[in-house]
Amino acid sequence: MDGTVTLDKVIFPAPVASTSPVQPAYLHELVAVVLTVHSPSTSGATFAAIYTSSKLIDSKKLVHLGRSTSKYQVSDCLAYAPFAALGPGKSMTGCDVFQLSGAALPAELKISGKASADWRISSGALQPGTGNAALGAAPTTVAGTVPPTSGTTSVTDTTSVTGTTSVAGTTSVTGPTGVTATTGVTGIPSGVSGIPSGTTSIPATTSGTGAQSKHHRPGSSNPPKIVRFAPRRGYVGTVVTITGRRLSNVFQVTFNGVPAVVTRNSAGRIEVEVPPGATSGLIALSTATGTATSPRVFQLF
Repeated sequence: MDGTVTLDKVIFPAPVASTSPVQPAYLHELVAVVLTVHSPSTSGATFAAIYTSSKLIDSKKLVHLGRSTSKYQVSDCLAYAPFAALGPGKSMTGCDVFQLSGAALPAELKISGKASADWRISSGALQPGTGNAALGAAPTTVAGTVPPTSGTTSVTDTTSVTGTTSVAGTTSVTGPTGVTATTGVTGIPSGVSGIPSGTTSIPATTSGTGAQSKHHRPGSSNPPKIVRFAPRRGYVGTVVTITGRRLSNVFQVTFNGVPAVVTRNSAGRIEVEVPPGATSGLIALSTATGTATSPRVFQLF
């Protein structure tokens, strides 16, 4: 990398575009740094290395390596082309993206190489992202329901009894094994269609594929297990491959307690990035059937 670089603006938090293939880790925010690069007037220069030669230092003194905009699609960066080769005397503006813990703020930006630079970033220089429209409409919340998440059950709060009078209060719960249970209802008024005269309560019922069902698979409730991981040491952003058993549907991986982003997941192997803020320690992962801890410590450089 040669030439000069100027810092145009720092966007924090930077909204993620709806088309982004990768989302920031849980409780983390993205920072978009808009830079303009200038080739020398006498020769051309290549600026693609700016993604790996730039470092962002946060308010907790943690260092974060540059990330290509092709990895995190930030709404405010979509209009910029990736940094590349420029002819003599040419300039271009582009974006470099970083991921920080939500509790930290950008504090300093450093660029190494022939076009080295060092900028202090004050909190007053931060600009909030303007690309919220690219995120799409907020999800609609339906009254009386809890959206299902990985490893949890879906609960519907209200069921009505057919008749001239609606009876609310029953609860249908579908568990991970497919069991559907309905809690009892008391205090039913008279005159409800389909219920014998004098009935004042409906007993709880259970149906579905529970422990007695022929569809139950022995061992399906066994916890996951980590056999090994590689590499055993690395920097923030290093992709770590974890090998083990029953790793399907992993919904959380942590490095010494810091949540990380899972980029690939299968029954026997997952790939995960070392998150910003991580320190040397054990790797842990969680599925609906339990938690597993690595047999060795991951060393952070």
